[in-house]
Amino acid sequence: MAGYETITRLPLGDDDTRVYELTRAGRRSWIAWADVDTLLLPTDAVPERSVQLDVGLPAVTVETLITQAGESGASRTNVATQDGIATLSLDPTPVFIYPRQVPAAPAAG
Repeated sequence: MAGYETITRLPLGDDDTRVYELTRAGRRSWIAWADVDTLLLPTDAVPERSVQLDVGLPAVTVETLITQAGESGASRTNVATQDGIATLSLDPTPVFIYPRQVPAAPAAG
């Protein structure tokens, strides 16, 4: 993955939960998913895992990977943290996690 200074798998104590921290230009982001060892059919329940990720930020944006033809944009959700810890529900679809972009306040006039 060109352009990244580091890509590190975070040790969460669960081989089936994949969380990688990426660093580019001193900024951290993450990619995460639940690794299931079985083929999921359309009628199967999608397994989910809860993970607590220490991001050290007040909030993050979670963006789901586009997986279907015709999807025009990724689904994005802002997640508030508690003491810098984001609690996320992961399934086999990878999500990108990055610092929440807070709009700048209007200039005082």
